[in-house]
Amino acid sequence: MIYNFYGFKIILKRSDNKVIYRYENVLRPDEVNFKHNERYVLEYNNGDAQALSKLIKANSGLVHNFANRYSSYLGSGLTKEDLVQAGYIGLIKAVKRYDSKRDNKFSTYAYWWIRKEILDEKDSINLTIRIPGHKVAAIKLIKLLENQSMELYGKVNVTWICQKANFNEKQYHYLSQVDREKSAPMSLDHPVSDNENIQLSDTLPDAKQSIQAIIENDFLREDLYKQLHRRLTAREVKVIIERYDFDNHGQRTLSEIGRELGVTKERIRQIEKQAINKLRDVDGLRDYFLNN
Repeated sequence: MIYNFYGFKIILKRSDNKVIYRYENVLRPDEVNFKHNERYVLEYNNGDAQALSKLIKANSGLVHNFANRYSSYLGSGLTKEDLVQAGYIGLIKAVKRYDSKRDNKFSTYAYWWIRKEILDEKDSINLTIRIPGHKVAAIKLIKLLENQSMELYGKVNVTWICQKANFNEKQYHYLSQVDREKSAPMSLDHPVSDNENIQLSDTLPDAKQSIQAIIENDFLREDLYKQLHRRLTAREVKVIIERYDFDNHGQRTLSEIGRELGVTKERIRQIEKQAINKLRDVDGLRDYFLNN
């Protein structure tokens, strides 16, 4: 069964209760509504495949928000569509892994999976070859199927993958080879355009810039503050907020915070580390603090 919504094509294979995804000309809906997220997740977990399309439609604004934010880093040959498609893969992963028993909202959890996939895609700017968008989508589909194959069979079952993706084995091996070759490392000093003054390292964002993205979204800010105050001491909250500029007043140094609190720079560093360790257990923040 195949159906579309807003250009997002979903292929349902009911024989093994798995859902296979294709991404094609994804467009942003006019309206975004997060209030039914948890109900849609519950319906999806209870076997309602239509709930998946509702979740994707309701949260597609997150995908486009983050893709737009990083579209300025596309001098490498990636397109905005590449980032959007990566974001939708992250959204699908969030749907499949979200635990409604936890106390953080689905929108927060989904944001961080979307962020991870888009940043991973952006980091593929070390490509030695340019891969057309349709091949990128096919490679991502193969990777999803390979993961499902491991869950079902404990190995990569090429025959099963080809049946699900409607590929022949020659196409599968070709796309796998393209995926391997695109990952060849490139020096950060390599120019990303004909202008040799612009190097690959110049296009990479600040490591903490991604945390700022979530702060600038009001619907996530409130939930994020709740997580901080629920898990941290008052002093830890202050250090994290000021070190990561959660309040948009400017990022402060360890020394500045230490002087205000009457402790050493090293003590502030210890408090920051302790707070981050506590936040690693929060689904929405785990990926960020583990990767930075």
